[in-house]
Parts: sequence; C-alpha cells; structure tokens
Amino acid sequence: MSDTLTEDKVLLRIKYLWPISSTHEWARIPNVLDILIINQPDAELYKWLEELEKSNAEMENELIDRLASALDGQKRLYKYTKDLHEKTVGDFTNDLNKTDKGFEEWKAVVLNSLEQKVGRLERQNRALDSELTDANQSLSRAREDVQRLKVKTINK
Repeated sequence: MSDTLTEDKVLLRIKYLWPISSTHEWARIPNVLDILIINQPDAELYKWLEELEKSNAEMENELIDRLASALDGQKRLYKYTKDLHEKTVGDFTNDLNKTDKGFEEWKAVVLNSLEQKVGRLERQNRALDSELTDANQSLSRAREDVQRLKVKTINK
C-alpha cells in the first residue's frame, strides 16, 4: 500500500485533542493520526466525517465542561487564599499592635529608669562640683597661708 494520493485513495490527516486520563490532563497527540480511506463512496465518507465532527464536538463540550470546573475550582482556591491572606495580615497587624503597645510600655519603664539614673548622676555631679569648689577654696587658702608663712619666714 502506497502512501501517495491516487484517485481511489483519500488520505485524511486529523489533528485533535485526546484525553490522557480521567483528570484534567489533556495533551496534543505528538503525531498526526493518519486515516487512509480506500474506495469509500462519498455518502459514506460524509457520514463518517459527520460522525467524526459530532465526536469532536462532544469532546470539545467535555473539555469546556472540565475547563469550567477547573476554573470554578481555581476561583474557589483564589477566594480561600485571599481570605487566608487577609486573616493572616489582620492577625499579624493585631499582634504587631500588641507588640507596639508592649514596646511602648517597656520604653516608658526604661525611660523612667534612665531619668532616675540621670537625676542621681546630676545630684552626684552637683555634690562633686561643690566638693571640688570647697577643695579649690581650701587649696587657695592653703596657698595663701603658705605664702604668708614664706613672707613671715623671709621677714624674720
């Protein structure tokens, strides 16, 4: 049998989708399905082509139904994901607000403690300044006393 076209042979090449499994997996057949029709009367050929067309239409409708079902599932998944995202963001925001409140309370305690320490250091600083001033005055008086003693010693 020759693959060349002659008057008594008709070669039909049909490309179509074929279901691989009962899931939504569909794939294109890698090779073209070659159908060789030999000495078929035109009426039978047209009838066969109509049946093939009807079969293809049924497969298209089934594919459309499966795609619609998949799209519906995709929409439900999107809604679920969106709701989950909003809930998660809301929970995170609430936790963050609680954390901010806790941080503010902690910051207030730390600032209060630091203010108390600064107050104590300022008081200690003033006391040390006072002691330093007193020591400088005592040193000045001692120098004056030493100077007077030198003058008295020299004058004697």
